[in-house]
Amino acid sequence: MKNKQTKQSLIAFEERIKDTYSQGEIRGPIHLSKNNEDVLIDIFSRVNSDDWVFTTYRNHSHALLKGIPENMLEEMIMDGHSMHLMSKQHKFVSSSIVAGHIPMALGTALALKRRGAHNKVWTFCGDMAAETGVFHEATKYAINHDLPITFIVEDNGLGVDTPTKQVWGETDTGDLACRFTTEKLAVVPVNGGLARLLDRSPKVLRYNYTRGYKHHGVGVWITFPEEKDKSTQHLDDYHRETNAAMKMLADEPNSLFIGQTVAYPGSPIFKSLDGIPQNQRLELPVIEETQMGMSIGLALEDYLPVSIFPRFDFMISGTNQLVNHLDKMYELSQGQFDPKVIIRTTVGTKRPINPGPQHYQDHTEAFEHMLTNVDVIRVNHASRLVPAYQRALSSNHSSLIVESDKLFYGDEQ
Repeated sequence: MKNKQTKQSLIAFEERIKDTYSQGEIRGPIHLSKNNEDVLIDIFSRVNSDDWVFTTYRNHSHALLKGIPENMLEEMIMDGHSMHLMSKQHKFVSSSIVAGHIPMALGTALALKRRGAHNKVWTFCGDMAAETGVFHEATKYAINHDLPITFIVEDNGLGVDTPTKQVWGETDTGDLACRFTTEKLAVVPVNGGLARLLDRSPKVLRYNYTRGYKHHGVGVWITFPEEKDKSTQHLDDYHRETNAAMKMLADEPNSLFIGQTVAYPGSPIFKSLDGIPQNQRLELPVIEETQMGMSIGLALEDYLPVSIFPRFDFMISGTNQLVNHLDKMYELSQGQFDPKVIIRTTVGTKRPINPGPQHYQDHTEAFEHMLTNVDVIRVNHASRLVPAYQRALSSNHSSLIVESDKLFYGDEQ
């Protein structure tokens, strides 16, 4: 695909977005890209204009290289759509949910093959997403059915600020552009050249780079104009009360805090665990359903798992284990098993920046209808945080505690 974008123009665009964001003029999260321009230009030189591209929230360079005009892209970012850029005209789709776009890309490739179309699908994801079950399901299906799709893993070694290899307990398997052993995939050392890989048309490519920016934002706290004169007392109260509640749980024998951002920064959850011993924190990869199932298994062996999901939207992936297993195990085992898990999640806020519905949906009412043996507790005020966790601690049942967005900005909405 012929493209006017150069390495310098891609870098300049991200620098411009960085400056605009720093001035408080963008009301949505941004995830900037840097240090992988050469590889992306090489990949997109093989992407046709009528090919589909599915990608992640770190997507600005992908969008530009796919042909979305700079002014159009900048307008979408200014409107707060950086994490979920989409253009029907350019056959470009992105998602702010880790690995959420991969099954959609697979379905589009299946449709193209069934129609005998000449175009194909390219889908990008990070190294943490490449370890998820959905990635392995999708790649296996694509390989075995020979679908017109290429999966590209952009490996910067991190999921937010969580080291991917460390949380998987993985040792370095060698500097390969693709770490798969399936015969139908090309396994070529990086120094063999990405172009050589692309010319052989493998289904999965992996390249390594060092992330040039923080996970999101620009590395400094942005104070928006309307926030300058507002009291931060509600936030101080929230952090104080959640920290007190977590310390209370940590004092319980066999309590264990598990999830992402429990041992590494990346969400407000991390700050609320100040003072909790490291041996009571188990940082996990992005494996929400597995996390919920692990929590049940730990409880069966008399641990008290405090299973933490930074956003309610992310916890949706764990619904199978929560609704079909934790909630029903007492009934299904005829009273033999009744594991107790305390689940903690938060409803994202729309202020001062709006992250889009995949980060601020409140599913409390739906879970109240779905769950019969798990207590659902929604907390709207900081003063009710410790009592809510005390209730969960004293209950004979598991509990799902939902920390409302009101906690971050007080009761006034």
